[in-house]
Amino acid sequence: MSKADILRRGLALYEVAVGAQATGNRFGIVDPDGRLSTEIVGL
Repeated sequence: MSKADILRRGLALYEVAVGAQATGNRFGIVDPDGRLSTEIVGL
């Protein structure tokens, strides 16, 4: 994976996180049971 690919994926994740925050949703990591285990904040 090239540096450009990593940057592209990072920007895509950032866009998803900002969009979720703008609509009042949360962005994070979900455990196998479907519970939010880690919320990503401060973007």
